[in-house]
Amino acid sequence: MWIVLGLDSDLDTMVMFGTAHVVYGVVLGAGIVAWSNRSQER
Repeated sequence: MWIVLGLDSDLDTMVMFGTAHVVYGVVLGAGIVAWSNRSQER
């Protein structure tokens, strides 16, 4: 989807992919930390 929307500008596509990966990484990291803390409390 992002590629189709960003065909006019490769830079825009790269920025979209980069932002999406950063956000996904932060969310995933926060989820892992929360899960680890919950597991250790048992």
